[in-house]
Parts: sequence; C-alpha cells; structure tokens
Amino acid sequence: MKVPSLQKRSFSENAYLPEILKGLRITAKHFCVNMWIHLRHMIGLKTKGRGSITYQYPEERRPLSPRVRTLHRLVKREDGSPRCVACMMCETICPAKCIYIVGADHPDPNIEKHPVRFDIDLGV
Repeated sequence: MKVPSLQKRSFSENAYLPEILKGLRITAKHFCVNMWIHLRHMIGLKTKGRGSITYQYPEERRPLSPRVRTLHRLVKREDGSPRCVACMMCETICPAKCIYIVGADHPDPNIEKHPVRFDIDLGV
C-alpha cells in the first residue's frame, strides 16, 4: 500500500492571515457580483446571470422541483391496504437506520407478507 507524503506548507499558509484574507476576497467578490446583478434587475436592466437568492427558512420554504423524491411515505393499494410486502430492504439499506418494520403473513393468499408495524423516525 502506498502512503502519500504530506506536502510542506508555505510560510503564508502557516501564517493563516494571508489565507484568511484570500477567503475574504472570494466572499467579497461573490457578494459584489450578486449585488451588481440585483441592482441591475431593480433598475430594469436585463442581465444574463441570475443573482443568488436567500430564503428566510422557517417562514419561507424553498420551492422544490416536482422530480424531488425525498418524501418518505408508505404507498397504498386501491383498497387502502399498504403496498409494502415487508421485504425489509428499505430498513436494511437506510443509512440513518431510521426505518423500523415488523412483518407478518397476510390474510390474502395472493399477498405473501404485509407490515404490522412500519415506522420512519424522521428525528434521527
């Protein structure tokens, strides 16, 4: 196994102050560019670029694309029973380990299993 060697840092990187000033310069540049774009829009001049927008999160929700698939839900059949067959795949693959399923045999012989308990702990 090859172990990469650590690179020596220059004096300016060790001093930290020049690096902090570089970061402040980048932040100020983004601020000025966005401010210029918003000012041009306010006075009616069209620009090619779009400025950044800040959402006031708890009061204002960011609009999401219709393609977003982040909502956890248990899909139901036409008769109202859950469509889950309690295969435990979602519980196994969940990286946060927040899905808990207890399966049992379904009374309908055409359906193998169904969840007796299906919990998603969104607080994890």
